[in-house]
Amino acid sequence: MNKFILILVLLFVSATSLRPTSIPDTVTEEISIYEWYGFKKSYFTEVTVTMYNPVPEQCNEEPDRTADGSKFDVSKASKLKWVALSRDLLHRHGGEIKYGEIIYIEISNSNKSGFYRVRDTMNKRFTKSLDILEDVGTSWYKHKNVKIYRIVSRKPHAELWSLIKEFDI
Repeated sequence: MNKFILILVLLFVSATSLRPTSIPDTVTEEISIYEWYGFKKSYFTEVTVTMYNPVPEQCNEEPDRTADGSKFDVSKASKLKWVALSRDLLHRHGGEIKYGEIIYIEISNSNKSGFYRVRDTMNKRFTKSLDILEDVGTSWYKHKNVKIYRIVSRKPHAELWSLIKEFDI
């Protein structure tokens, strides 16, 4: 019985030590918050950023399903922080980014900068473009020459996405 309790305690300690709760004081300025959490931003390219709504006119007959097969509640689209990329950027069409990967969008003077998950594909007429999935009724916007960064990590993207959402980084 004592061995069983010891194993449980060791599992709990190792599981909680894998996920930082704060940045320790010993971390120097040379280490970014991203490196502390186990990933880094790598400049990728510049794109035009627009938005789209989950409606048949802008998607297809299933506006609650993305190109990678993800199904979602259309009333919470903006909270997901999902994007559609133009085909030239997507791996399945010869680009470099795969569905499920995390990117960072840097838009000057905008509250839309931040981390997003790639879940959808834009119409083939677009190149060097990115659409942010937004709730119906969101005011339309368009930003040109926006820098996007790929997130590089040894951790799986699903695990990183959980950290990003949990610690709001």
